[in-house]
Amino acid sequence: LSQAVYLALKTSCMEDCQSFLPLEAPVFCPTFEEFEDPLLYLEKIYSFASAYGICKIRPPKGWRPPFAIDENKFLFNPRIQNLTEISAYNRVKNEFITSLVNFWELQVSSRLGKSVDLFTLWQTVGHYGGNERVTSGKHWGDVCKKLNFDATPAIASSDMVSCRKCGKNDRTDLLICDGCDYVGAYHMACLDPLLSYVPKGKWFCPTCFVNNFKSINKIDEFGFRKSANSYSLQSFGVYADDFKSKYFGKPSHVEVESEFWRLISDAECDVSVEYGADLNVSVCGSGFPISPTSRYNIKQYANSPWNLNNFAMNERSALRYLPTDISGMKVPWCYVGMVFSCFCWHTEDHWSFSINYLHRGEPKTWYGVPSASADAFEVAIRQEVPELFEHSPDLLHHMTTMLPPSRLFARGVPVFKLNQMAGEFVVTFPRAYHSGFNHGFNFAEAVNFCPASWFPFGRNSIDQYALIHRPPVFSHAELLCRMAESVDNLSIDFLVVVTDQLADLLEKERSLRRHLARLGVRRTERFVFETCEEELRECMLCKTTLFTSALTCDCSKSNSLTLAFFRLALWRSPIRLPYFCSSFLASLCCGEIIRINETYEQKLADFFY
Repeated sequence: LSQAVYLALKTSCMEDCQSFLPLEAPVFCPTFEEFEDPLLYLEKIYSFASAYGICKIRPPKGWRPPFAIDENKFLFNPRIQNLTEISAYNRVKNEFITSLVNFWELQVSSRLGKSVDLFTLWQTVGHYGGNERVTSGKHWGDVCKKLNFDATPAIASSDMVSCRKCGKNDRTDLLICDGCDYVGAYHMACLDPLLSYVPKGKWFCPTCFVNNFKSINKIDEFGFRKSANSYSLQSFGVYADDFKSKYFGKPSHVEVESEFWRLISDAECDVSVEYGADLNVSVCGSGFPISPTSRYNIKQYANSPWNLNNFAMNERSALRYLPTDISGMKVPWCYVGMVFSCFCWHTEDHWSFSINYLHRGEPKTWYGVPSASADAFEVAIRQEVPELFEHSPDLLHHMTTMLPPSRLFARGVPVFKLNQMAGEFVVTFPRAYHSGFNHGFNFAEAVNFCPASWFPFGRNSIDQYALIHRPPVFSHAELLCRMAESVDNLSIDFLVVVTDQLADLLEKERSLRRHLARLGVRRTERFVFETCEEELRECMLCKTTLFTSALTCDCSKSNSLTLAFFRLALWRSPIRLPYFCSSFLASLCCGEIIRINETYEQKLADFFY
């Protein structure tokens, strides 16, 4: 982007941010009866609320769990958020400037980084009669040679050297590349753009220049740094309140939102804030009471199904069938915010549902894009900042990039908003992109869940993860099979979706295994993938977690592929299987999958007949 275009875009963006008002996401106020079962209630409102991507739930009056954290014992290291670096536009500008600096560094002599003995330089210049005579007599080249510097690139003198472009060696102005020597010889007039003078210092041919530029212009992935400061919840609250009072006084919610987007859009912004994010409750502690107690007012909240620590084992969430505690998905995470601290655009792992409870403190503003517009969102952000995706195709999975809702709306993407107050829940729906920021010091807690309506999204998320080589958090096929082992305990909703997806899994496995047989794979081995270390359980190409089957190299079990990705790789670049030393690994044979599926179909029939 040119400076003029960038400034125009930034100004437009800042004006849009301050004038654009997203539509409000819905707010639900369940009765005490409706509030008894959270997942049943969420399934009830799903068809309406999911069209907004996010929604807010106000508990019935009187439901307010006590805050169970000891503020002096809750310790954490927050991450540092430099607001100007979070902006997608500012990152494009910063990367452009970095590339420009690297480009011009290659244009000048590499000798500039070499130390010079100033006394020797003074003596040498004096030997030639001083600065004026050296300049007028064009003796700087001789001075450089005395100091062991090459003043100019080598000029070809051999008839054996020819121009790489025109092939002729009939002139003496052939420049010799310092990177590839005589291979990269060019007439100055044959270069594009042509050179009218012999450049000083080292010279690189176009091919070597591009290679050198790529080697030095590697832009690191952006991420938030951990603060060197360790806080208790109490001390962070003092710091956060002091920061806001000095910056604002007592602003309205609208003023905080307007200032947040102004700072995000300002390339000259030097405001940094700190955010205690992704704090595991099993390490730091939960805001909900969890310890057994005889006190009714504590016990009712410790056992409440709306206590996020209990969501993992809710009978309507498929995550309860996974054997391990998954931090952030089954085990809640806590979030300690201050004014302007934010969470960038993202979807949840495996496109799952999430629920966030704001225990105490100042509001949290949320923006949401419904799943029906997720593809449009991804197209829009790629069109806005295509440069960021060139070296980070999985940028949206990093949770490090903010784009104003106004720019998304301008590209036809619907964006909805809500303000979450203390004591309120916010639910995000499958594949709903969401982001937001905090208005001041607050404490929130969040966890994921996967009811029956999630399963189509979960299966599709695995396919997309494979395309961008992102490791999933768990195996979707393993989840299906583990639920199959508990067929007698499943609800009718789970029976329907699991039976359907098991049938698809069976058909896919049959097709892929037949394909391998046609290619000549004969060696087979029964293998239990769950017993492997995590790094050995992933496909070496697409990073999918292996479960039902894999093609592996006999030389090393770590060289394994999913059958689906192997077929894709084979289609793109055919190889001979014998050179892959291939064997087929399977945790389940097709007959076993068939029997599992038949059991499910019979169970479904028992429900309806």
